[in-house]
Amino acid sequence: SLISSLVAPFVAPAPALFVGDALALVLFMVISRGLLTTEHEDRPHDDPSQLPRHERIPRGAMVFLLTLTIAQALGFLAEVSAGDWSSVLLKQEFHIAVGPNGYAFTAFLVMQLLSRLYATRLIDRFGAQRTIQWLATAGTVGYLVCLFGASAFSDSSGIHTLVLACVAYAFLGVAVGPMPSVFTSAAGAIPGLPSARALTFTDRKSTRLNSSHGYISY
Repeated sequence: SLISSLVAPFVAPAPALFVGDALALVLFMVISRGLLTTEHEDRPHDDPSQLPRHERIPRGAMVFLLTLTIAQALGFLAEVSAGDWSSVLLKQEFHIAVGPNGYAFTAFLVMQLLSRLYATRLIDRFGAQRTIQWLATAGTVGYLVCLFGASAFSDSSGIHTLVLACVAYAFLGVAVGPMPSVFTSAAGAIPGLPSARALTFTDRKSTRLNSSHGYISY
């Protein structure tokens, strides 16, 4: 993201996107070899404490999984919106030049990654529910305050507008960063329900919701 922002003023969009996507694909193919284990570590199929495959998921567990799915979709909607529209907002509304208008999304990605990596310390101390509530509330408030501040400076100072916009999207990254891992862990930890089955259920429902995110963001 940062490299793309730096070269954007000097390279046409199509070649820049092609090179960036190709590089990401190659790196993914190389690094992904070390991400997934080769052995399946889930519980055996004949474990009596797990729900048999032929039985339906209990209603209470299904409602809980659907709630997690909706929460995941809302968090992902914020991520998609930041990726698709942050640079457009900075260019069209805040009058930031092409190139620097991508710095806000870079700030979002950095803080999203950091909050996703280090939120486990807060979760271990305060619990997942409080951690998500606190980070989401603080991130949302910070995002709105800084974004309104950037709007106020948009007609006078470009550097102040850019800094406040970057801080705003950094707050947004803090808000949504821990959500996927926490919701996935909650879905896989339902007593008596195999984690693979629970995650398959949420992934299938999330796919249907995520397909409409681009249109909703627009």
